[in-house]
Amino acid sequence: MPSKPLWKDEKQLLNIVADCLKRIVCKGYRGFDPADLMHSKAGFVRRRGSWALRFLTVVNFYSPINLRPFLKIEEAENSSAMAVLGSVFIKMYTLTGNEEWLNKVSFIVGWLESRAKVVDGTMGWSRTIDYQAGRCCTHGGTSTLTFINAKAAELFLDHYELTGDRHSLELVAAVCRHLTRYTKRISRGSGICLSYAATHEIEIYNASILAGQVLNRYSVIREDRECMDLSMRILEYALERQHRDGSWYYSIKKDGREKKQIDFHQVYMLDGIKKYKRVEEGRLRKRAVEAFSIGTQFYLEKLFDRRMYPYWRYPLKFPIDIHNVSHGVYFLSKYLPESPEYKEKLLRLVEICTTEFYDRKRKFFYYQKYPLFTVRHDFFRWNTTWALYGLVEYLHRFEIVNA
Repeated sequence: MPSKPLWKDEKQLLNIVADCLKRIVCKGYRGFDPADLMHSKAGFVRRRGSWALRFLTVVNFYSPINLRPFLKIEEAENSSAMAVLGSVFIKMYTLTGNEEWLNKVSFIVGWLESRAKVVDGTMGWSRTIDYQAGRCCTHGGTSTLTFINAKAAELFLDHYELTGDRHSLELVAAVCRHLTRYTKRISRGSGICLSYAATHEIEIYNASILAGQVLNRYSVIREDRECMDLSMRILEYALERQHRDGSWYYSIKKDGREKKQIDFHQVYMLDGIKKYKRVEEGRLRKRAVEAFSIGTQFYLEKLFDRRMYPYWRYPLKFPIDIHNVSHGVYFLSKYLPESPEYKEKLLRLVEICTTEFYDRKRKFFYYQKYPLFTVRHDFFRWNTTWALYGLVEYLHRFEIVNA
């Protein structure tokens, strides 16, 4: 049994999670998103030139004033949020034994399956709305995204391991075929990066390692050599991208330079490496162990201030973003046995999350905090879904359930 947590009201956390999930279900799994500009019904948005549209995308993403009513943006479904929510429901079921949560997992599995892009027996997901990531780069319905594919496959794997449902395993197989056959690869040194977008080259580290751990987990179950070999090359790539201080940057730009962005994506890198089920004895396994160790030290020692407020993008402090808070709660909860000295800091993060970012009346989590004000936008995926992902990991770590 895990040691008793220090949180002052353990069941309060379970109630927060349950209340937020109830609200999400009542809203039909729809909501706003920082990246939802292209969902606008305003005609002038689509008529903007590429630079102007990119400017509007950034303004809509970061503005402390919610521009969505003016921009005629409506709440929408979100495939990434649904995959993450499925994982939250699984943890709620394992905590409570309540079949209602398991039924919701089955619903989300079906939702994802019904909205997948199926190509020659493979399966992947795009954004449900377009998102302009650069002047000439739009992520949307034209290409599946490796990050969403990995999170969906991870949900299917967890569902299979929990219930033995063979259909979920076949869904994993379809996603893995998509990752191995229809996702562009970028080779550097002895490693491979799976492109962020399946059909064109976008070299982003975190999506690749998350796909790598899914391929690795699946290859252990099915003894699939192709998936195993690719997962090892992806791991090699991730290890080669780590800096001496333990950090990873975000991506490699088209001009070959790294994009120096250090934030919550460190958690994806560390979690992805740690979730590998099989790495053969030898140099690669030793490197993976060392990478996780120094990466964890960098993350926990550098990306939070003395009061455990996370940096936005190190070394920039503000805004304090719910994404950084929630990923900190998740990582410290999941890997607390390896860093027990951080227990009180974990409790501090939980306190920040639930007292400074949570709207107790409206049952959702806020977006960002600045020194003099809080941005209280209600973002379904970015805020609430990931906050729940972190808190439910904490609940799971300490087995906090209703009496």
